Amino acid sequence: MIEAKKFQLKLKELGIKKSFGIPDSTMKEFIHALENPTINANEGSSIAAACGHHLATKEIPLVFLQNSGLGNAVNPLASLALVYNIPMLLMIGWRGEGNNDEPQHEVMGAATAKILEALGIDYDVLSISQDKAELQVLNALEKMQTKSKPFAFLVRQKTFKGESAQKINSDLPLRADILKDLLLNADTSTKFFATTGYTGRELYTHAKEQGKLNQIFLGTGSMGHISQVALNYAKSMPAKTVYCLDGDGSLAMHLGNTLDLFKHRPKNLKYIVFNNHAHLSVNYYETVWANQSITKLLNSFGVAPAENLSSLQSEKNFSFLEIECNLDTLKDLPRPEESHLDLKKLFED
Repeated sequence: MIEAKKFQLKLKELGIKKSFGIPDSTMKEFIHALENPTINANEGSSIAAACGHHLATKEIPLVFLQNSGLGNAVNPLASLALVYNIPMLLMIGWRGEGNNDEPQHEVMGAATAKILEALGIDYDVLSISQDKAELQVLNALEKMQTKSKPFAFLVRQKTFKGESAQKINSDLPLRADILKDLLLNADTSTKFFATTGYTGRELYTHAKEQGKLNQIFLGTGSMGHISQVALNYAKSMPAKTVYCLDGDGSLAMHLGNTLDLFKHRPKNLKYIVFNNHAHLSVNYYETVWANQSITKLLNSFGVAPAENLSSLQSEKNFSFLEIECNLDTLKDLPRPEESHLDLKKLFED
């Protein structure tokens, strides 16, 4: 395995000093080793930020991301970085590369290299040997300088070793407890849509215990898009109460979706944002939100927040609430035993 700090210092020695990106569990040790990385709203924003840095400094920047977010990066790669001949080193966590990953990574895992090839971006699979990896970096640097275009490394799981970020917890409530109570107090026709990450897995755990798997839809991928799924379900099912359970990281990733939700604001939709100020499932990297800044922003969309969870539950019109919670999750948090298609069938029946 590669020593993350040593690899970071080698990049710095070669002039790759500034980094932008979205946290990725595959590279958590490497990202932790970076000096003051900029965490952006989404992967496309990271590509654009890297372009701006290069225009100002002529340096080659680093962009780190998980391949699940490569789709967000394609547009600015194709229509900005490649158009303007802007070199940058892409470090892409390669989820779904093998057969033992989660189902939401299967499609992108198989497509990742093909997408880079279609864009004309040179790439290599980063070796787990320190010496070989450093030689690969030298080769990548030569190509970026010669061709003035991005170069990508695909990073398999267990490539890096080293320290990772440590969470700093608080006395705020547990998200899992709130989800449990929401399910317990909901009637049998209420539907819940959960964002990617631990929120969905905690919701699944409680729904399984309560025999309510038919009431939940898990947005296991497509970070930042669950609000559009919930919005258009609610518009088409006006007789049902619909909860959209979002997170601070996913809200930031595609904020325009939430703006659209507030524009339409169907009466039967209740929107909850759990804010733990972190990209939790990828190792505790902070998000952009200060205390209550989500509430202030969403309030500016023309809707006042509910006073508390009880008032949100009893409200007969569209309502929203930001709930600040701590970083703890359920112990031994399981992944769904059922396939995604089986869960979909339960939800639709």
